Amino acid sequence: MTTGRTHPDELPTRGRDGPRALRYDAGVAEPARKRPRSATPDEVVTLVRAGQVVELIDGEIVPREMSRPAHGHVKAKASEVLGGFNRRAGGGGGPGGWWIFTEVEVLYPQTKEVLRHDLVGFRRERLAVRPVDHPVEHRPDWACEILSRSTARTDHVKKKRTLHAHGVPH
Repeated sequence: MTTGRTHPDELPTRGRDGPRALRYDAGVAEPARKRPRSATPDEVVTLVRAGQVVELIDGEIVPREMSRPAHGHVKAKASEVLGGFNRRAGGGGGPGGWWIFTEVEVLYPQTKEVLRHDLVGFRRERLAVRPVDHPVEHRPDWACEILSRSTARTDHVKKKRTLHAHGVPH
């Protein structure tokens, strides 16, 4: 009885790209692939001081593109809405209690990454003095990325993984 199916050994091969190319001969090893050397946070600092806008993600220096008008508009509106939080706590004008910054580099030491968030916040109760180090060497309490088609995967997957690994609560 035939089923109409062809056994894999009966399929024609097309050289190394054919269906049988997935089989390896015993004792034949493929050459080891070299992993590229991981960049360091110090290299990022040097590039930033030279005027480049870059991040260090998964050991790779990644250039950060200039914002398009729509992206910049959303960032400006978000900054405006958050203005009441970006001050000391108490008094009028909003709840306060946060340091909020746009486009600053933050060092994440466990994963040796330097990320440049669209917006990032630090609670003043945990960080009484405005950070001045570059990159900022304190874990933020909040980070915001404004998603665009060109950065969505990096922002939503890779950066989110880093924030989780470092215990960024929001």
